[in-house]
Amino acid sequence: MVNYQVYIPQAYIEVLQKYYMITNNRTLYSFEEKYNNGEFDIKPLTPELEYKWKAMIVDINNNHNNLSHNSFGYILKDINCDFVEELFLVRNDHTLLAVFTMLDNKPLLLDAFWSKNKGFILDTNEIYVLTTSGAQDFEYAIKKFNVSGTSFVTERSFGCKHGIFYQNANNQERIISVDEFESLVALHPLKNGTEWNENPISQYRGNTD
Repeated sequence: MVNYQVYIPQAYIEVLQKYYMITNNRTLYSFEEKYNNGEFDIKPLTPELEYKWKAMIVDINNNHNNLSHNSFGYILKDINCDFVEELFLVRNDHTLLAVFTMLDNKPLLLDAFWSKNKGFILDTNEIYVLTTSGAQDFEYAIKKFNVSGTSFVTERSFGCKHGIFYQNANNQERIISVDEFESLVALHPLKNGTEWNENPISQYRGNTD
């Protein structure tokens, strides 16, 4: 059974307020106005992370309108064992939407996901990401937390650049065959290895005015 009375660290309150607003306003005419006015923004963010956060918001609005508000949730879990709970924004099929940690009692966005940057949680507590930028340009990357727990670093990856398949391991990149690439894809299916009970954001009890 999902526990709706979960303790929420103060650092994540604003994030969950924004997330509630984003998922609750998807079908309203006011969504674009709120988006343009920056009402869904999380600050401060680097330009790269700001782009990812906004891409996630647009993707939720454009591609998830057939889902109810109860289809969106969040998970609090310390997956890198540093005694800091990470905040995962997820759909109820465990599709990752964003990952936050805390730094100096403030939320720190680590990554955000959408249709061209899909994220999954492996049973090794690593993050598995598929990034696409074209039919012949895409990458599968397995990431973990850095030593300080404040960013993700790529452990290994494989993909295609301009039609040429490659694998990167131990910071060594090599060209691989189509068969090798397909074997890697088969070994690393795009699905979550771990499924936790999420708390529906529609049940969030914070101030969302």
